Amino acid sequence: MEPLHQNILACLATLVYIKVVVGACDAALAHKVVVQDVSRKIVHVAAGSWALFWPLFNEEHWTWQLNVAIPAVYSVQLFAKGFLFPDPNDPDVRTMSRSGKPIELCQGPLLFTLVMLYCGLYQFKTSAGVYIMGAVGYGDGIAPLVGKRFPFGKYPTFGGRNEFKTFAGSMTMFMFTILGIFALRAGIGAPALIDWVEILGVATSATVMEGLTGKWDNPAIPFAVLLALR
Repeated sequence: MEPLHQNILACLATLVYIKVVVGACDAALAHKVVVQDVSRKIVHVAAGSWALFWPLFNEEHWTWQLNVAIPAVYSVQLFAKGFLFPDPNDPDVRTMSRSGKPIELCQGPLLFTLVMLYCGLYQFKTSAGVYIMGAVGYGDGIAPLVGKRFPFGKYPTFGGRNEFKTFAGSMTMFMFTILGIFALRAGIGAPALIDWVEILGVATSATVMEGLTGKWDNPAIPFAVLLALR
């Protein structure tokens, strides 16, 4: 197959994947199968798993950059729906906001799509890209669910006197960052050789940053990962 055609098909496959996940979460939320924070984090983890589509793109043609087409479109869409044309009944607001407020789409969700853009363009198929998506997508995706339901060891975080994170959430962040890295490594066909020191260093750095930066952890975690790799 021609690289151009392959990359277009890979982009379409990514689009179908994201639309199915968001649509399924919206339907599950509407029928009260899941609560809002669970729906939001399912989308979060699924977005991190977008990196599993990287092997479908052929770098022999510049259109491999279509791997970021969906994050790019969603970046514009989230900004428009969150700031320009806010509608509390919009499906994206229901599935991706914290409390049903449209403006929240311009916080965590938008920042996450910008991280995806960075990884897809500048860390495509690299270890750093896998580490970042493992930490942001899996670690930070699961940690709040555990921290909210098992609020053991609360400690203050950035954002004000009423902003807290938990030791339980931080430990979950650490463990699922490692699990996410291994899942993505396996999915994209990374070399079998595992640098445990590097992975543990990345997971530790990402966990500390996630704990310190409050709701701004999505852009902060990639910096922590990159610093750990220096």
